[in-house]
Amino acid sequence: MKKAWIALPLLCLSGILFSQAPTIQDCAGAIPICQPVYEETRSPQGEGNMPNEIPIASITNNSCLPGELNSIWYTFTVDNTGDFGFVLTPNDPGDDYDWALYNITEFDCSEIINRPSMLVSCNAAGGGSCNGATGADGSSMNDIQGAACSNFIVNNLLGGTAFNDFIQVEEGNTYALIVSQFTGSNSGYTLDMGSSGDIGIFDTTPPEVEDLDLADACSASRIRVGFTERITCNTLDATKLAFTGPGGPYNIALIETACIDGAEYEDEIILTLDPVPSTVGEYELIIENADGIDFQDICGNPLQSVTLPFTIDPSTIGNVSLGPDTLICPGESIMIDVTESGNATYMWEDGSTDPMRIIDGPGDYSVTVMNECGTSSDELRVDRVDLQGLEFELGEDRQICQGQQFSIDIGEQIGISYMWSDGSTDLPRQMRESGRYELISSACGETFSDFFILTVVRTDLSLEFGADTTLCPGETLILDASQGYLVDYMWSDGSTDSLRTIDSPGDYSLTIMDGCETVMDEIRVDVVDLQGLEFDLGEDQEICEGEQLSIDIGEQAGITYMWSDGSTDLPRQIRDEGTYELVSSACDQTFSDAIELSVIQSDLVLDLGSDTILCTVDGDYVLSAQHPDAENYMWNDGSTGSSIVINASGRYQVEISNQCETLEDEIDITVATCIFCDFFLPNVFSPNEDGNNDVWQPTTNCNLVDYQMIVFDRWGNLVFRSESQDEGWDGTYAGKKADHGVYVYHVSY
Repeated sequence: MKKAWIALPLLCLSGILFSQAPTIQDCAGAIPICQPVYEETRSPQGEGNMPNEIPIASITNNSCLPGELNSIWYTFTVDNTGDFGFVLTPNDPGDDYDWALYNITEFDCSEIINRPSMLVSCNAAGGGSCNGATGADGSSMNDIQGAACSNFIVNNLLGGTAFNDFIQVEEGNTYALIVSQFTGSNSGYTLDMGSSGDIGIFDTTPPEVEDLDLADACSASRIRVGFTERITCNTLDATKLAFTGPGGPYNIALIETACIDGAEYEDEIILTLDPVPSTVGEYELIIENADGIDFQDICGNPLQSVTLPFTIDPSTIGNVSLGPDTLICPGESIMIDVTESGNATYMWEDGSTDPMRIIDGPGDYSVTVMNECGTSSDELRVDRVDLQGLEFELGEDRQICQGQQFSIDIGEQIGISYMWSDGSTDLPRQMRESGRYELISSACGETFSDFFILTVVRTDLSLEFGADTTLCPGETLILDASQGYLVDYMWSDGSTDSLRTIDSPGDYSLTIMDGCETVMDEIRVDVVDLQGLEFDLGEDQEICEGEQLSIDIGEQAGITYMWSDGSTDLPRQIRDEGTYELVSSACDQTFSDAIELSVIQSDLVLDLGSDTILCTVDGDYVLSAQHPDAENYMWNDGSTGSSIVINASGRYQVEISNQCETLEDEIDITVATCIFCDFFLPNVFSPNEDGNNDVWQPTTNCNLVDYQMIVFDRWGNLVFRSESQDEGWDGTYAGKKADHGVYVYHVSY
């Protein structure tokens, strides 16, 4: 089947379509070749957002394609001159694919339709046996294969094979390959360029910033950044951008024009700055991509981190600058030139309109410049140096104390520079070290100087009397506070000598001053009272076991005390029996006294017994609290004997005591009329069922309360138990007759 083309007129809608973002169906959106094989699962339909990019097939333009029919574009740049070859295999063998290769090195995609010379190779063979694989694999000697597949002579319209010769490509050139689906199927294909690996067409080169300029000529609010390659939209990240320079810091936002319109790639971005830079000077755009995950080209190659200098000048933003306020010397003048590029007008504060102005006197000057970017104004203050201000006075030489500083300020004059002899330009000047300080003023070629000498007084006052002390009668203490240089002394009593002899008790303090430093110390002096050597430990003492005796004689200043056991404790706590001697000493004299301590052992015991019931009997019942260590007795009825006679019911209480201990006890006694019971238990019985002594049990004339009787054999086994005085043992154990023998019983009631 032969191919047929219909020439369609260009529609007026082309302007609208071209305003949209390019896609892979457009040459401007071509896929960079990053790998040898591309598998397209579906062929797109239509002509993309930029239709009619290639000329319709004709002899004149050397094209063999009928236009962009369901196409995908690819692009690559050649590293090494050589042969480019590929094979395009449809997923459906019945599909008819055509292709063309264009050299876009010197002209971009938009020129293809008007420049037939950009075509390098083309194949539109198809129909019949030529449907299926196509490409350039060296199978023929032709670069152009026209429509159909037969034995026609090969020219730009008629072809004889679906394959072209290898395509000669040159180092540094960039090419665009269009794959066009003539039959309109969307089954897709495989594009294999593995045979072209030696010419280096697979993109491994990182993108770079190609140009950097203002997006608007008269405003620095937006900056355009162009890249050498298209950057994938999803890797553009404003957080990796920073803009620095005068008037910062700047907030930066990223406008992705093509990406916002739906494209996947963008070869330039627009940045907006807030605030708008308004100062003439040097700026920097910083792209920080150290991790390599952002600003990637279509093949995944990341833009390297880069710092890009950027200059903003008056002609760019329409800003006029007269420079900083300035000074002129007597008889001096300055030239100011505010000439702007383009058609600008000028207006000075005095009405003059020349861009150049000579200023030779003090005053306030201003100019307004108007150009195509707007109106800009600036002001300048000009002062004339007063050479009389060169002279100054540093004053007399001075002294300061160590650690202090001296500050000097002469009151600077406009236009005059100042420098100290050590190179410092500080004013005011802070000085801490001794030396000669000279200050030189200079202006308009004239100088003046003055100096003074600063002396730092180094002091190291020292005063330490030591610990408080005690003198013996007749002794003296010499306090020497001499410092070796002139200082002032002031004692607490008003005396001003550095040396002081002390022979009486009191508190002594001294203050020393040298004009820079003041130190003070004090000391307490006591004189021993030898009468205080004597003391009295008192009579010998007795204490109870567990108690302690405290001895305190009231210490005297200057007197030392020591016990015979080496202790120096005062007050002294003692609890053990023995003799304790204390020796006092002072001024080569001693005194001593001793005390004997006895410890009383006390083991009082008091127990009146448990509460009880007494029967009425002849005679009286005696309740005794007698103990050999008891010294005092006190019964609750007031009696003080060691015992009392009980003849009535009641609660009886007693307290016994001695020097060390007191005990108390009580007992409840009930005196009752008692009935005496007869109670008899035989020591033998004969359980032979003859009706005589067959059961062993007690006989009594009383009703027993809380009765219990238990019987054990001689091995300790319990053979009988009863809690009723009417129940006796019948001589059986575990249902059998017990053995004859001896048994043990226990009865309680």
